[in-house]
Amino acid sequence: MKKPSDALFMLVHGMSSKEKQYFKQHANINCDDGSNNYIKLFDAINEAEHYDELQLKQQFKNTPIGNNFKFYKNYLSQALATSLYRNQSYNDYKSVIFEGCRIAEIYLQKQLFDLCNKQLKKMYAMAVEHSFVYVLPYIIYIETELAIKSGEKKYLDKILQRHFKQVEEVSNWVQTDLELLHAALKVVTINKSAVAQNSIKLEQYKSVMDLPVLFADITALPVKQQRNQLAILGNCYSMLNNNIEAVKIRKKIIDMYGPVNAIHPDSYKAYLSDLNNYLISAERANVKVNVMCHLDDLLAFTDKKIFEKKSFQYLKFRTFAYVFNYKLDYYLKHDNIKEATNIYWQIADEFELCIAHISDYELFTFYKHFLIVEFVNNDYKAAADFCHSILQGSKNTVRMDVVQFAELMLAVCLYESDERTYLKSYLNKTKRNAKQLNGRGEEAEVVFKLIHQLLTLTDKKQKAPKLNGALKKLNALNEGKTKVDYFYDIRIWIQQKLLQVKQR
Repeated sequence: MKKPSDALFMLVHGMSSKEKQYFKQHANINCDDGSNNYIKLFDAINEAEHYDELQLKQQFKNTPIGNNFKFYKNYLSQALATSLYRNQSYNDYKSVIFEGCRIAEIYLQKQLFDLCNKQLKKMYAMAVEHSFVYVLPYIIYIETELAIKSGEKKYLDKILQRHFKQVEEVSNWVQTDLELLHAALKVVTINKSAVAQNSIKLEQYKSVMDLPVLFADITALPVKQQRNQLAILGNCYSMLNNNIEAVKIRKKIIDMYGPVNAIHPDSYKAYLSDLNNYLISAERANVKVNVMCHLDDLLAFTDKKIFEKKSFQYLKFRTFAYVFNYKLDYYLKHDNIKEATNIYWQIADEFELCIAHISDYELFTFYKHFLIVEFVNNDYKAAADFCHSILQGSKNTVRMDVVQFAELMLAVCLYESDERTYLKSYLNKTKRNAKQLNGRGEEAEVVFKLIHQLLTLTDKKQKAPKLNGALKKLNALNEGKTKVDYFYDIRIWIQQKLLQVKQR
């Protein structure tokens, strides 16, 4: 017969009197009627000179403890471990800082940006005061996410002022810790002004990327860890706009998986993410990749019988959303409207069945692509309906640039479908959106003013100069871009209007 473990006895008798007192005080606070059974078990073990489980069971015979001794023994072990951790945390600044950072992350998830910012400032000051420099990468990471998710310039400016000091303080680790290097690169590439102002630091990080020790360390790791480190390295190259190296690294990761049909479903989720990164890097580096072949392989793979199991069905729906959103995006970016339209009609029925099973993000990405397809095929009312679907989505699930794009497109669709009365009220209602400080807000202001003018102008000689003026403003706002993001470009619409005016 297996001898009962005396680990709990050793734990109790290894505690100091202050630790025992702290445990009992906080345990009694959580007990309303004073009949806390696991405290009774604690007292019995504390008073015993040696551990005798049979004697303890006999002592608590016909009580809840005796009837379920194993449960109370395990419960007491967990309660003691938690109590010891909390007791030490009061005097352990490292624990306080990590716990404080976790609270900051919760504030960030709840979109309480001011609270998150204040919390991070406190944790940063405490880390510096007590020389816990190695905690700074964690703070850097949360601050970077705050700047990105809030999208507010006041956070971006304040955070960037602190970032470079922080990165400098942890520079000793940059050459040996890829995750820290990733955080540092994310900091300096967070916006164009930061990159321009800190070009020297970028060059320093670029030189680190050439260190052969990074690759030597990676190849010595087990396969799973190799994949994780290569993924971070690929992200670093991508942030430095070194897409040639990024695609090489990400190709290595894809090759590590082997043929798609041999991947285990447990690894398939990670494979989808890695394949997406690889295809994006290949496109940015102008490396020829048979994109459609990769996407069709995914569809064929998820037709396997194992994906009919409930535990793997979500991967089947996720693949459907990823593959067809990617295909639509690819054909629209390459102006292949015919293929995009064919896919749109091909998946219409299946899409309706999948709506309940795909993420909100993928759903609104579909709506974005659908509205472009309907718009370029001159079905403006259908396109307007998809604009409405996007604008009715939650702010937490729809990217702000997609929302602003839908606002512009809805105005254009209403103009084209001759919904003049509704259009006027819509333009007035959304006027505040056109006054946003960011570039997309300026673009909205130009487009909304243009549509207001088109509603009042009847003479084609007046229309052409107005259209030309708007086109020049939009080109200036989007200097260097042939298209804005991956969306149908409003400038194309203005060019079409100009052509129609000239042909009259």
